[in-house]
Amino acid sequence: MPVFTNSQQVTLVLQSLLLGVGIGAVYDMLRALRLHFRCGWAGAALLDTLFWAIVLAALFEFGLIAAAGQPRGFVLLTSAGGMGLYFAALSETVLEVLMRLLQVLAKLRRAVYGLRMHCQTVVKQRCSPVKIRFLTKKFEKDSFLFRKKGIK
Repeated sequence: MPVFTNSQQVTLVLQSLLLGVGIGAVYDMLRALRLHFRCGWAGAALLDTLFWAIVLAALFEFGLIAAAGQPRGFVLLTSAGGMGLYFAALSETVLEVLMRLLQVLAKLRRAVYGLRMHCQTVVKQRCSPVKIRFLTKKFEKDSFLFRKKGIK
């Protein structure tokens, strides 16, 4: 079992503080999705389950990699403190930015869908079967440009 020096433990505390900030950011991302899409209870339960799966995986990997597999109570406390710092300082701003980004993406999606529908109607109007038959009959005839050169 490796022995951690004081500087390594301070580094571990700071890393777990950053882990808590990252967990808070993930929570805000999922909260922005929940607010934007107006999820019902099933959607909220799904997003909550996803959040806790991410948190458990992050804590497990952090415990294996950074803490060398040793259980350390201060890791949980400082990551909770990091979440508290994030929610106190950054959460409102990040949530507002994410909501605006989702609104812009929704407008972009609507614009692309509208353009696609417009292109489909134009193609349907321009490429009617009557016009296609007319053009194919024109191409079946020999061209006078190519006849002069010996090409049919």
